[in-house]
Amino acid sequence: MATKLLPIDIDMYMKKNMEEHSTIYYDIQGLILRRGQPFLFTITFNQDFHTDKYNLSVIFKSQTWSNFPN
Repeated sequence: MATKLLPIDIDMYMKKNMEEHSTIYYDIQGLILRRGQPFLFTITFNQDFHTDKYNLSVIFKSQTWSNFPN
């Protein structure tokens, strides 16, 4: 029986992404990205990922902050 593919680490490159999105000095915990700009992330799995064997979907959720400057 095949082992289930599971993520064991997700690196969102917070410092690099927030520097490139000019959000590094916001006093908020968590990753803050600006829409329309590219960003990096890496997912490490418990085994090799083969595109002919697995389909990958990534879902991102956003939150609106009403007290944020534009």
